[in-house]
Amino acid sequence: MGKVKNRPEGYEDQKATAMKKALINSFQENIPNRVIRGDPSRMAHDEKKYTYEGLFKIEKYEQKKGLHNRVYTFHMKRKEDQR
Repeated sequence: MGKVKNRPEGYEDQKATAMKKALINSFQENIPNRVIRGDPSRMAHDEKKYTYEGLFKIEKYEQKKGLHNRVYTFHMKRKEDQR
C-alpha cells in the first residue's frame, strides 16, 4: 500500500488494536460476531441506550488509504437465519 501523501502533523495510521485483531481472527476463522449498537443521540446522557442488532459475518476487511491516514474497514453482513 502506498504512502499517504501530505499527512498533517498528528495523523497516523490506525493501529491493529485488540478489537481489530479479534475481528480479523473472526474473519479468518469464519466466526460470526454479535453486533450491539449504541444510540449516538443518547451517548452524552447518563441513560445510554443500546440495541442488539444480531449476528453478523465479516465478508472482508481491508486497510484503506484515507484522506490523511490508513484506516481499517470491515464489511459485515447480517446472518439470514435470524428473526
